[in-house]
Amino acid sequence: DIPADPDDRVLTLLADELAAPHVGEVAVALRGRTRWVAGMERLPLREAHAAASRLRQGGVYLITGGLGEIGTTIGGMLARDYGARLALLVRDPLPPREEWDDWLEQHPDAGDETAQRITRLRRLEELGAEVLVLAADVADEGAIREALARVDERFGALHGVVHAAGLPNEQYDRTVTASTLEQCAWHFTPKAHGQIVLERVLADRDLDFCLLMSSLASVLGGLRLCAYGAANHFMDAAAARANRGRERAVWIAADWDVWQHHQDEKRALSAIGRVMDDKAIQPDEGLEAIRRILGLRDVSQVSVSTWDLNQRLDRWVRVARDQAGALSETGRVVGDASDGGLLEQVRRMVADALGEPELDAGADIFDHGGDSLMIVQLLSDVRAHLKVEVPLADVLNEPTARALTALIEARHAADRTSGASGSPEAALLALIEAEFAEPYFAAELENLLARVEAMDPAEVAAALAEQAVTPATPRALTTPAPTTAPAPTEKERV
Repeated sequence: DIPADPDDRVLTLLADELAAPHVGEVAVALRGRTRWVAGMERLPLREAHAAASRLRQGGVYLITGGLGEIGTTIGGMLARDYGARLALLVRDPLPPREEWDDWLEQHPDAGDETAQRITRLRRLEELGAEVLVLAADVADEGAIREALARVDERFGALHGVVHAAGLPNEQYDRTVTASTLEQCAWHFTPKAHGQIVLERVLADRDLDFCLLMSSLASVLGGLRLCAYGAANHFMDAAAARANRGRERAVWIAADWDVWQHHQDEKRALSAIGRVMDDKAIQPDEGLEAIRRILGLRDVSQVSVSTWDLNQRLDRWVRVARDQAGALSETGRVVGDASDGGLLEQVRRMVADALGEPELDAGADIFDHGGDSLMIVQLLSDVRAHLKVEVPLADVLNEPTARALTALIEARHAADRTSGASGSPEAALLALIEAEFAEPYFAAELENLLARVEAMDPAEVAAALAEQAVTPATPRALTTPAPTTAPAPTEKERV
């Protein structure tokens, strides 16, 4: 572990570790003179099913993020199957009960968060659940102590905690270069700081379990999921730390794959939403997994994946996939669009990337096994061979070769109109592209290119001057190549 004031030896050791190839290693920890390598083992289904559950009939359970989609799904199962009494922690208070009908009538839009929470609470009450709603910031220790006092006063006991607080939407995701301290706090405050507070205020209580709703982003990484994945990774480590010195594991971090909520909305908004249909965890499947997880003993972390996790680790984490220039090796993507026209050229690029030579130009990339990482790499080849910049978000809106061709044509037309080929902006774009040529940096490259496009000429000139580059002579900066690539994944959050 790195001390708060590291010396040169520690920093050198860390730099050497980061620069060295570690094929097959998911995570490494350096503690003192010991080097620890993380491993994952498949949990036999029968083992997860056989053990007695920690859930009890008539139990009292606190759920943070209690009126979120997943929080109320879990609460519903506890009330329906175990007659549980529920304390639901929410960040913002609900309006007075007598105003609920008016609120729902005045806010018919399905996207109104307060209306959603009122509806979810009513569904729990219709199940016969005894519910106490507590408004408090999970990262505020004083407020949580007061909330627990109210739980004791109302129910006289507390048997378990589900920590499901967090921001549920992709709108809070950012690339590494766009993640400020404020934006990292969006995820760390409810998840990491919330866990710290819960560990403190629950230290003197003999609980059956504290279940942390983490994410597979902590294991696989993900496109624009740096802060989100790191906050969940903290919870994974915190569960192991909190169990030290205990006779049994009380804290369990469950790293979840996508839960199927709002899939109709996501399908309408993006192709990723459509392709996740067959990979998402159905609510009933997730609840059954929770029952089995809470039957485990001496386990601090469980990863729940809808398809083989080792395959995903091999594809996205363990093996550095150097596919830069792979499309050019086919000999098809060169020069101009003379070989069958631009549409045919782009179709071949997409077909080669998917390994389907006869792929139709209108075929959905996601429907044929593609993913967002493949599209990022495809756009890198488009930049290299067709000399045009296409935003990733535009392609995700309609991921087909035909739509990509239209985007390329539109960009070429815009460049011809503006005469951008010899501009300072073009030089800076070339500089960035050269520095981030490796496919591992593709996500960061997409963000940087978008930022350059938004810069005014003075900012561009200043950036070029700082790198000592003229528009006519872009150069590459030297950067070490990493050994693994994070996985681009889209999440319905837990």
